[in-house]
Amino acid sequence: MKLSREFLWSTVVVGIVVFSHQGVAQAGEFVQLKQSDGATVRAFVAGPADSNAGVLVVHDYFGISDATKEAVERLGALGYRTMAVDLYGGKSASKHEEAVALMQSLDPKLTDKVLQTGLDELKKPGRKIATM
Repeated sequence: MKLSREFLWSTVVVGIVVFSHQGVAQAGEFVQLKQSDGATVRAFVAGPADSNAGVLVVHDYFGISDATKEAVERLGALGYRTMAVDLYGGKSASKHEEAVALMQSLDPKLTDKVLQTGLDELKKPGRKIATM
């Protein structure tokens, strides 16, 4: 997939705002999202459900860590409906070797499906969506 220059620039700007914002983060929560086949996906969400903008945060190879939760909460405090879907099904790592093993165990088709579930959940009429 070829990403537009505008999309990439907006992703960089959102990243800068998240990590430079000194405001109080909004408390996030874990929720279960239902996939089209009836399976569920765990996601960490924050921000107003009726927001006009949404952000899908793709966690790093450690899983949904404190840093990922903080990014979701900070964006939520800025008014974005923000979500990090759990690509590891509740698992996380604390060491590099564990993280590599988790990342290498991912099934690309299943990962795509989980990410699409997050995007589908964020899609609302008139809402703009970004990923980071």
